[in-house]
Amino acid sequence: MSERRLRYAIVGAGVMGRVHAQSLATLHGDVELVGVADTNRELAERCADEVGAPAFEDYQALLDTRSPDVVVVATPHLSHAAVSIDCLERGAHVIVEKPMAIDVAEADAMLLAARLAARQLVVDLQYRFVPAVEAAKELIDAGCVGRVIRATCVESTMRSAAYYKSAPWRGTWAGEGGGVLVNQAPHPLDLLCYLGGPASRVVAWTETISHAIECEDTVVAQVMFEAGGVAQLAFSTAEPTPLRIELIGDRAKLELTLDSLTITEWSPSLRRHIEDDRTMYEPPEARSVTIDLRPYGGEGAAHHDLHRDVVAALREGRVPRADAASVLPSVELANAIVLSSERGGACVELPLERGEFTELLAAKRGAVR
Repeated sequence: MSERRLRYAIVGAGVMGRVHAQSLATLHGDVELVGVADTNRELAERCADEVGAPAFEDYQALLDTRSPDVVVVATPHLSHAAVSIDCLERGAHVIVEKPMAIDVAEADAMLLAARLAARQLVVDLQYRFVPAVEAAKELIDAGCVGRVIRATCVESTMRSAAYYKSAPWRGTWAGEGGGVLVNQAPHPLDLLCYLGGPASRVVAWTETISHAIECEDTVVAQVMFEAGGVAQLAFSTAEPTPLRIELIGDRAKLELTLDSLTITEWSPSLRRHIEDDRTMYEPPEARSVTIDLRPYGGEGAAHHDLHRDVVAALREGRVPRADAASVLPSVELANAIVLSSERGGACVELPLERGEFTELLAAKRGAVR
């Protein structure tokens, strides 16, 4: 695309719509926000006034009259697929809020629409732009970690009863399509697949432990990667545990938080040590280094970096870092976790048979509790 400012629009003017508006305002030399739409006129006008753009109740009217190059879709979860597909078919690139979709079959349809329209589809998974994650990805891609043997991925984002009472759709199948798994867990789930690779099977349990909600507030799972190796996952809104990922490879171990990254290198590699060591009990020599990182500026800075990457990618004709095709494995894994739990912790193989989760979700949304 040319060096002209890209015309952006925001559909959905709630909390995340306003977060995106603030991030886009920091890119004023590259981006022009040409409209904000929300079915709640008051929300649309409030957000639009803050950024000096016109407000719309009907996002299709925004598309028709303002012709945006890029649309940020920050609507409720269950509408992500339909709104994104509509925007793609009308010729706009799309940045969709997480989760990309509730159902992997919908995610497939979104990717197909993007391909047919020759447009980029990006998911707002800003953790990929955290300095510690960027450095970990570089080390993994450079072969410094080697074949993954085991991983752990834990993040629990505390939510009170007031959070769920603030909006009746929260934590419901009909309004949200799930609980912690579709709202708070997409970020760590994405990082597990982004750093460790796609999953091939999963055994999982979802429970409602502490909140008076319809859907799960706690998830635990055991995952096997396509390339071998296993992972343990735990996500919850019932207790506070900051993001922590441990990735153990044949050559090194990575320990990652949002603020830090430590690499422990084995000498020799674990495979070589297992084959050659004669002591029977001693581990290989280990050297740990804490990686020097640029400061993590919080979610605002990560959102800014995601939008900056999209602008650069569109101008350079490359794929953005958080493109939807690379996000699909985490959507499918989330579906597999629910299916496994519904079967009493039975093993679920991936890739999933499309339609299986769709039927389960339809039954859940139609259930009366």
